Order: sequence, then C-alpha cells, then structure tokens
Amino acid sequence: MLKFYGAHINGGIEKALLYSEKYDFNSAQIMPTAPIRWALKDIDTGKLEQTISGIDKGKLKLKKILIH
Repeated sequence: MLKFYGAHINGGIEKALLYSEKYDFNSAQIMPTAPIRWALKDIDTGKLEQTISGIDKGKLKLKKILIH
C-alpha cells in the first residue's frame, strides 16, 4: 500500500520537485507565490504537463500534486 507523506509548498512546481527529493516526501500541496495569486496569472501548463508526464513514467519521487 502506497502511503503519502506530503508538504505544503509556497513557490510553485519547481520548488515542490526540488523539496520532494531533498526532504523525501511524495505528495505536495502547492500554493503559487503571492504575485501570481494577486495578478491571477495562469499556471505554466507546459511545466505542469512535463511534471505529470514524469510522475506517470515513475521518474519522479513526487506522486501527488494539489494546486490551490
């Protein structure tokens, strides 16, 4: 049975990937940086798709992402 150990990350997908390797967790709740929230900018879908592809192929430690 897969257990999820996670963290709440402020700063985006790049930091979530970096910290998941550094601190050994496989689930991240990502809160965009403040300027992104204030300006209501779109999330970079290219990076998101690349991350999802890496998760699907089993190349990343991170297995679950929640963006809010």
